Amino acid sequence: MSGIRQARYRLQSGQSRLQDQWQATSGRWHDLVRQRFERAFLQEYERVLPSALKETDRLADVIDQARREVK
Repeated sequence: MSGIRQARYRLQSGQSRLQDQWQATSGRWHDLVRQRFERAFLQEYERVLPSALKETDRLADVIDQARREVK
């Protein structure tokens, strides 16, 4: 597995762990700070993550192609 693909896997699995932790935390955290944190960080992260994963896949494909062409 290439370094790019490993990074993608870590990013995606980290997102799953973050969602699990957020579910546990958000059930006990009920104030305005929680709402601001969710809007400023979590919602933004969820918004950009799909694009980041897609572009990581594209980058890995380009690197794989370059490796094949160099051999």
